[in-house]
Amino acid sequence: MTVEMHVGEARIAALMVAGVVEAAGDDEESHWKSTRGASRPTSDIGQRRPTPQALTLSRPNQTDLRHFGRSGKTWSGACTISQQVRMRSGAHEHIEQKEVMFNKRLLSSRSLRIVSAAALGIALAVLGARVFAAQDKYSVRVPDGLAFSDFRGYENWQVVAVSQTEDLLKVEVANPTMIDAYRAGVPGNGKPFPDGSRIAKIEWKPKKSTEAPFSVRIPDTLQDVFFIEKNSKKFPDTKGWAYAAFDYDPASDTFKPDATGVVTCGFACHTRVAAKDYIFTAYGKR
Repeated sequence: MTVEMHVGEARIAALMVAGVVEAAGDDEESHWKSTRGASRPTSDIGQRRPTPQALTLSRPNQTDLRHFGRSGKTWSGACTISQQVRMRSGAHEHIEQKEVMFNKRLLSSRSLRIVSAAALGIALAVLGARVFAAQDKYSVRVPDGLAFSDFRGYENWQVVAVSQTEDLLKVEVANPTMIDAYRAGVPGNGKPFPDGSRIAKIEWKPKKSTEAPFSVRIPDTLQDVFFIEKNSKKFPDTKGWAYAAFDYDPASDTFKPDATGVVTCGFACHTRVAAKDYIFTAYGKR
């Protein structure tokens, strides 16, 4: 078989040869099947099957559009199909590469989200443990007496006055009901404080200021909080007043009822100022 072509057309020639050989094989197979069942002389038995005639390929030109193979494709059609196959193969490989890259990014993104979610869950668990571990001071109360929660918001109450002893610095604050009574002249006008009046005394251990240009003591560590409430119906035996002291522990940042934390803990000493409705602290001028 003679093939005349340039080197650049070798691939097309290979395709053509495959097609021609396939066509020849098909023709030979059809001939064999058509004669297989027919009556033949016994002398034909054992003879070799006929060999297909040699085929000659010549370089195609613009007018040479001969068909080949079972598909009946022309040289020009074969060239187009070959190019389309290569293009499709390249596109398929490109798509596969894109899918691999996308899957890697997706896996990385999912892993990052899983790790982030786990880290967030751990952080929330730690934070929640700390929150629940911290004491809610408003849950503390004196047995059969005043509850810390009855004085909720005392931190923002207005100041009545300040005082000090050798060991402690103190500030007295009162709720709006008692502040209004003070401003109205109670107890100096001879009238008692109304029910619902509440006063809190906050006591600190003092320390000497290292910043002031003069000698002055300032609050250091919280010592305790002392509460007084008036409710004539609830506490008739102590002229309507109830008392409670809550000691503060800096190490655990917790409050607990003082050992003398009973309703009457402060009544005995406050009887000295019965004429002032059992309240020592006067509302200072301001």
